[in-house]
Amino acid sequence: MSYEDDGSPPKSLLSRSRELMSLAAKLGGKELGSRVSNLLSEAPSLKKLNLQIEQAQLLVKSLGHLRGAAMKAGQMLSLEARDFLPPEVIEILNQLQDSSETLPIEKVRKILESQIGKDFLDELKNLSEEPFASASIGQVHSALFREQKAAIKVQFPGVASSIGSDIFLLKKISEGFMALTGKQINLTPLFDELSVILKQEVDYINEATNLERYASMLEPYCDYVVPKVIPELTNAQVLGMSYEEGLKPDDWIKTNPPMEDREHFARLILNLYVIEFFQKGFVQTDPNFGNFLIRPKSKQLVLLDFGCIKEFTKEFVNEYRKVLICVHGNDKEATLQQCFKMKLLDPREDEACQDAFFKMMTMSLEPFDKSIESFDFGSTRYSNDVRKLSLEFTKMIRFSAPPHQILFLHRKLSGIFRMLQALNVKIPLQEYWENFVRV
Repeated sequence: MSYEDDGSPPKSLLSRSRELMSLAAKLGGKELGSRVSNLLSEAPSLKKLNLQIEQAQLLVKSLGHLRGAAMKAGQMLSLEARDFLPPEVIEILNQLQDSSETLPIEKVRKILESQIGKDFLDELKNLSEEPFASASIGQVHSALFREQKAAIKVQFPGVASSIGSDIFLLKKISEGFMALTGKQINLTPLFDELSVILKQEVDYINEATNLERYASMLEPYCDYVVPKVIPELTNAQVLGMSYEEGLKPDDWIKTNPPMEDREHFARLILNLYVIEFFQKGFVQTDPNFGNFLIRPKSKQLVLLDFGCIKEFTKEFVNEYRKVLICVHGNDKEATLQQCFKMKLLDPREDEACQDAFFKMMTMSLEPFDKSIESFDFGSTRYSNDVRKLSLEFTKMIRFSAPPHQILFLHRKLSGIFRMLQALNVKIPLQEYWENFVRV
């Protein structure tokens, strides 16, 4: 479906605000409030769940229509709030990951002409009619520029200007979700973090700067490939890059590559995380498989999409190390105090909740136990156990918001784990543990 077909997203701030306000009214208005009271009086748990499902369906329908910042934030909510909402609700929110509306090529050409100028547009040859990649805030086309194959990332109109109002209204809607659960959680830091990240993602000059800095960071490592920025084709809403060849990870895995090659790429992914967070504090936090390409012959990993970069100070990394060391040493009191200090857990939580938190943390570091020679990423036992403990913990919390300081870092870790699961590898992790805790 095209952006300009019937039913296309509202473009003006006023119309977007009306759409979101209408959604907020449906989700949290007086009419719904009276329905909640009636439903809960009849069969509390079942009716409450049905209401949450109905709310999620409304949310997906409206955000899929609005696209842009609202849809991107909704996608993030489906990932980051999965432990705070019922699985039935999350399953509906996950539908936001599959939207595929695109700008027609005529609109793309108009944007390119207005952003990079007619002269540079005329130098683009064989601009693809259809994008080869598309997401909630933009799409990517291939072209030839001065005999070089290029990838041209074009932002959807109006996305940047809608972030403030979209985030504000989504926060109000999400607080309505939380009210139904009875939790007293302050969501402001979470949505402040979402706002910062979204503003970064829609600034393509910032992304170009990130890309060049990231390439410089990885220059000593020949196993990684980063696209090169094409300055003439880059501004705040258009990003021109070298087009990099490679296989999508899922497609490569389907070729049934030998274990040696799968372990090679698994190590590249793990090594990259050590470089990003523990050594440089400069992390690409989007866990999407589409941000990697595999070159089987040269055994190189191509890295894409640098809009979602999170920087961490050396001080923060060291404080995070202390948490890992305390958990690994099975020191519950020291772990809790360090997590209180970093605002990863609210000290007002009761003892049972704190116990569940420490148990979850201990289980999460199980792969680094000295007794485990090689960790089997293909096994579902560990991920199921962590998931179970996580759900037990989140059912108990009453005050602890999702930890916004590490929200996107752990998002990256989840993506790494899913990638290694897909590779179905067994890797000794002791050397990585040493890299994690080495100051």
